[in-house]
Amino acid sequence: MADGKKVYMNKTTGEIIWRNCRLSAWLYFKRDGKHFGYKVSNKDILDADGILKEFGIVFGKTRRIA
Repeated sequence: MADGKKVYMNKTTGEIIWRNCRLSAWLYFKRDGKHFGYKVSNKDILDADGILKEFGIVFGKTRRIA
């Protein structure tokens, strides 16, 4: 994206957010987990490459079919 944000995913909940860095994504998921009653570790947060490896979902790029 033009503003430098990257995609991050919480493996526990499946929530996907756009943040500038991994630390801000972790803090968001930690605060969210405290509110809803679950714990989040750093291993539970995936960036775009991790999402592609585990789930096969591509963000920010288009695939050509032909």
